[in-house]
Amino acid sequence: MEVTLDESTLVLRPPGAVMHESSTCRMEDDPATSATNRHGQIHGVQGLYVADNSVLPTLTAAGGKNDRTVEYGRKEKAILFYYYNSRGV
Repeated sequence: MEVTLDESTLVLRPPGAVMHESSTCRMEDDPATSATNRHGQIHGVQGLYVADNSVLPTLTAAGGKNDRTVEYGRKEKAILFYYYNSRGV
C-alpha cells in the first residue's frame, strides 16, 4: 500500500472535541474489525504505529488519562526498540 500526501489530504480545521478522545480505535489482530494489531501497528501500513490513548481499552476520567497514556507510550517504545534491534534494522 502506497500512501501519498498532498494539500487535498490535509485537515485544515481544528478537531471538534474539546476533551482528549480515548478508546476510538479498536486494537485486535483482525484488520476487518480493528484499526491496529495488538502491537499498535496500523493495519495495511508497514512501519506505522499508534502509541496514544486512542487504542487503549475504555478509560474513565477517574485517575486521569495522562498517566496511563504516558505509560502505554513507554511500553510501546520498548516493544518497538526491541523489535527493530532484534531484526538489525
